[in-house]
Amino acid sequence: MANVTYYLGAGASANALPTYKNFKVRFIEFAQLFSDKYEFPTTEQEDHYREKILGLCNELIRAFDDHNTPDLYAKKLFHQGGKKLSELKSLLILFFIHQQIPRVPRKVERDEVDKRYDNLISNMLKPIPKEVKFKGNYNIITWNYDLQFELALSKYYEKEVYETSRYIRMEPDITQGRRFEDCDKFSIVHLNGVAYCEADYIQNPFEPFESNYQLFQRLIGLFKKLDQGRISDMYYSQFLGFAWENLFDNTKFFDNSKYKEAEKIAARTEVLVIIGYSFPEFNDEIDRQIFERMGTLKKVYIQDFDKSLAEKLTRLALHPIFMNKNKVQFVDNLNSFHLPAERDKEIHEVDSNLL
Repeated sequence: MANVTYYLGAGASANALPTYKNFKVRFIEFAQLFSDKYEFPTTEQEDHYREKILGLCNELIRAFDDHNTPDLYAKKLFHQGGKKLSELKSLLILFFIHQQIPRVPRKVERDEVDKRYDNLISNMLKPIPKEVKFKGNYNIITWNYDLQFELALSKYYEKEVYETSRYIRMEPDITQGRRFEDCDKFSIVHLNGVAYCEADYIQNPFEPFESNYQLFQRLIGLFKKLDQGRISDMYYSQFLGFAWENLFDNTKFFDNSKYKEAEKIAARTEVLVIIGYSFPEFNDEIDRQIFERMGTLKKVYIQDFDKSLAEKLTRLALHPIFMNKNKVQFVDNLNSFHLPAERDKEIHEVDSNLL
């Protein structure tokens, strides 16, 4: 069977989470939870964190006037220095957790988890009754810091995200080394880290909520933990970290476990499926380093509505295969994630003119 790697961008979660086109609108909705619109009974400490969250929300909303995405704003803060970048990370973690928490009973016609992940996972699993085991020839490298894949997978294990992540090789490792020794060979690498924070040792941050007040209290508690962790440099404040933060001061890209795993995946990739990723300029160097390690790459599928991506990839020259139109296929059906025909069969050696 061919080794298949999915390379994901924001479009791969677009049926549930905002992309740059509607991020500001969705974020303003989120910010209202901490505004005067809701008169929740609060303690003095809750008021303190409520005001702090709302202040950070207003800063990000104003930043959208000059920056298309929060990632670009983060890049600006990175160059400016100071605590603003770490505060933004805490806010983004809170926002993405909020966006993926289901409400009971359901009142908003919006999926918390993109249903396309369920179909993908069902095809990745071995046909073994009463077991959840991956076939071994699938991996994912994603620029997204959401937990869409892990949340979809948790439905199979009937466990929350933290416990589910112990069964796979996930980077960054939110279990902090507590995954099972016989965990599946399947790997998922989040290049920008993940928007995650444990509510406490027993509570699932993605537990369904029944009221806005219940949601408000949970988010306040999470932000308190994130804020204290940011100040004291605790581990859960480090799950979200932009990949380009590791490219300064002669730091080698593959010096930590996240990028070492990405390198391993790239080295054995034979079929690449690119979904919903626009290859922004500030990620060029990292994309190039990953693609340069795909020495066994034989076929590329680009699943996106933007057909100009094929030309952009040719221009970026990330890999010789993009110069061969016979090896690059565009998929414009976005209803489900593409399942390459090569996934269940051996494919021929890479053409000599691609080496």
